[in-house]
Amino acid sequence: MDRIATMDRGLAGVADLMRWEILLTEGGFALDADSVCLSRLPEWIFNCNLFALWENEHCRPGLIANGYVGSVPNHEIIRTVVNNINDIPDIRRRFVWKKLRYKKRKVWQTTGPVPFTDAFFSSSSRDATILPSHFFLPLHHSGVAYTGDGPVYSCEFFAGTKSKYNEMTETDPAKLVQATRQRLADETGNKWRGHTTPE
Repeated sequence: MDRIATMDRGLAGVADLMRWEILLTEGGFALDADSVCLSRLPEWIFNCNLFALWENEHCRPGLIANGYVGSVPNHEIIRTVVNNINDIPDIRRRFVWKKLRYKKRKVWQTTGPVPFTDAFFSSSSRDATILPSHFFLPLHHSGVAYTGDGPVYSCEFFAGTKSKYNEMTETDPAKLVQATRQRLADETGNKWRGHTTPE
């Protein structure tokens, strides 16, 4: 990973690399920094050997999000992600034979959800729990919104995708939570239902 970390992949790529290495070595729960907590997570979720969620069952079926991943240390799937990323000769670009030129690789395809999804489906491990997207991604960056009555524990702003990190970090946390709840209500047509209030 040291070789890859020195390549220019932007902050998102570096954050992904750190996430995978920390989860592999220490285990724990890693989530994207542009997430707003809306409810306390249930205890059962931390009993899973590995948990993650679908990015979105409707507009990205079969893709596992890497923005919310919990794992025990040295989990086989996380180890596979790290090994596969290390095996990419040039993580910044790939040669496209059809066009006879190099094409820049996108972060989500090299260090994000694509290698995580590939590792999940190629693994012999069957102890991973893949949660519904609405647990943490009730509003997808594509505009698809969850309108059901199931639990929503967090909401991601896709700040990297939409260039909104400054807006998030300059907002009072209590106001950010309230604005997120209102945004969920406005975009889903449902009144947001919290399960417990975060302390």
